[in-house]
Amino acid sequence: MATATKTTGSQFDGLLAPRKRPQPEEPEAAPVGTDDTAPTSRVSVAKSKAKSLAKSKNDAYQGRTFYVRKKTYAECDYVLKSNDDPRDMSDLAEELLSTWLINEAKRSAR
Repeated sequence: MATATKTTGSQFDGLLAPRKRPQPEEPEAAPVGTDDTAPTSRVSVAKSKAKSLAKSKNDAYQGRTFYVRKKTYAECDYVLKSNDDPRDMSDLAEELLSTWLINEAKRSAR
């Protein structure tokens, strides 16, 4: 009994093709001193690197779990998004907790 050989690709070849393409090589770096752009300060470079570091990878942050009512979370999320607020929920929680600590320090100093 003869077996059929597969002559066409899989129906998923079109989906996988972009992954199989070789990645373009990075352009060669220009020699030092030939860059036409204005030099960036070390401070701005450090800030951009610090901003790009995810909170989950940043040692200054620690993951915590809080229980919040679904309605409260949904309303806060809606307000942040509808106001085009760049903060996410963890930024809002950080701000609220920091404000509370400042208020408690003032209250205990009286």
